[in-house]
Amino acid sequence: MMKTSALFVLVVLSLTLAACRWQPAPSPTVYLGDPTTAEEAAFATLHSRGYYVLSHNEDSGRITVVSKGEGATRVSDSWNVDEVDPERYSRITVQVFDDGSVDVTGSGHHYRSHGKKMHVQLSREIEQLQRAILERGLAMRARRQRSASIR
Repeated sequence: MMKTSALFVLVVLSLTLAACRWQPAPSPTVYLGDPTTAEEAAFATLHSRGYYVLSHNEDSGRITVVSKGEGATRVSDSWNVDEVDPERYSRITVQVFDDGSVDVTGSGHHYRSHGKKMHVQLSREIEQLQRAILERGLAMRARRQRSASIR
């Protein structure tokens, strides 16, 4: 009886913890107001954090990178993504719009389109990236305003 109760508790606990790994996708948008500042902040943030860029469309302001949680590693000036099965990695897309807003969204292996949920690791990474883009963009805008007021 005691073993059955312990086994039941263990099963319920593991199912509860597994369910906590998937959560609703974070709100994708941060607002910077100026599209030039937004794009520069997004690209500089991705570059400084060492993201592997899968695609960058300057005309549409869309940048797609491999999630850092997927094992993409920098080897000198090239990237080693071959170790990661393309079907199993997650992507982060940064989209800059004409109004200066920036959407940061996830897709791929750690994203469930039904129910719009993503793994907690990918969700945290996106939230940190959003915060970093916003902080860099606000700092860039403040520097530009200071230099404009000096002139």
